Amino acid sequence: MIGSLFKRLWENIGTLLLAFLLALTVWVSSVVAADPNDERSFPNVVPLEIVGKADDLVIIGNVPDEVDLRLIAPVSVLDLLENEDGHIRAFIDLSNLEPGEYTLSVQIEIDLVPVRNSQTEPNSVDIVLEQLIEKSLDIQSVISGQPALGYQLEDPTLSAATVTVSGPESLVSRVDAVRAQIDVSGARETITRQVALRAVDVNNQTITGVGLSPETVTLTEIITQAGGYRDVAVRVETSGQLQAGYRVTNISVSPPTITIFSSNPELVAELPGFVSTTQLDLSDINDDLEARLALDLPEGVTIVGEQNVLVQVGIAAIESSIPVSIEVEIRNLSPQFSATVSPQSVDVILSGPVAELEVLEEDDVRFFVDLTGLELGTHLVVPQAEILSERVQVESVIPETIEVVIGPPLSPTPTPTVTPTATLIPLPTPTPTPTPE
Repeated sequence: MIGSLFKRLWENIGTLLLAFLLALTVWVSSVVAADPNDERSFPNVVPLEIVGKADDLVIIGNVPDEVDLRLIAPVSVLDLLENEDGHIRAFIDLSNLEPGEYTLSVQIEIDLVPVRNSQTEPNSVDIVLEQLIEKSLDIQSVISGQPALGYQLEDPTLSAATVTVSGPESLVSRVDAVRAQIDVSGARETITRQVALRAVDVNNQTITGVGLSPETVTLTEIITQAGGYRDVAVRVETSGQLQAGYRVTNISVSPPTITIFSSNPELVAELPGFVSTTQLDLSDINDDLEARLALDLPEGVTIVGEQNVLVQVGIAAIESSIPVSIEVEIRNLSPQFSATVSPQSVDVILSGPVAELEVLEEDDVRFFVDLTGLELGTHLVVPQAEILSERVQVESVIPETIEVVIGPPLSPTPTPTVTPTATLIPLPTPTPTPTPE
């Protein structure tokens, strides 16, 4: 019975196969009709990956970051690819490659079916692989410009002596030096600066594409004053009386300090911390005054640069003011040092109500230099005022800076300490202004 059934099937095998093929064709036709194939450019970004590169190799030149694809697939599959990320991967494989030049095909992997990639742009990439190397070089300090006249440079110092240069062999081999550079033009004091290092070739052209470790260093250029040179304050000397009913509100000098020079350094060292101008005559002046004055220098001492200074005198109708000569006090000097000041007094113009000025006591106005944190040596310090009356103001102070010389402690002596006092110059009685009828 069973044998007879198999016999009949075998005799009709052709009919059965034909029926199956017809059914399959009908099914495929219905599926294609419901979800037809389409070909379209893929709109999303497909990043290009690089895989398999050895750690001691580096890629030279530019490699595309992404590729463009054209895909053939059922509409439903294309829609899914466009709406969901992560189904498509583009890469070039550098596994087992040695240094050299290569043209590598871009490989595409798609984890959905049925999909066919009909076009990849670019479909291949030119790759240059080089050996990654490193070498150590001494860091060169480069100082450009010149300090102010009368100042000199000492050898610069760096926070690191050497640098490691790393990168492609073709670039690292071109690095001739690594430099740290600063500009000292016009500088009068030591410069300390964080500087970015620069790799250069034999022609001093910057080489990019290499790594530097460290990338920056701290460069210190010590700047000192040359022998025979010295910075001193300028003190304005005046004479004469203003027109009755007027007062000096301000005296300023530009520059407030100058550099002097002598071929005999002892002459410079013997000078006080200031130089005076020639006399400025204020007789019968009733308005602001501006004048260029020469400086009174001993023989053998010259000025470096401009030979005179600009003096500006502010003059206004009298409210009330008095000139005062006040000795300069020393405060906050470390007990392990001693100090001297030059000049020992400052010329001050005080303004305020007449009644306040007439009753000022010697200790009501003090000037001092704050030596907090200052070490051994010569310093130019701006004097500070301390006035008991809030209604009395300081209009001007000459000189604007005091030279302070800090040295080792002096041997104690039995001489009692004398408290510096202010010398007040009596204020002339203002002339009453007639009241118009």
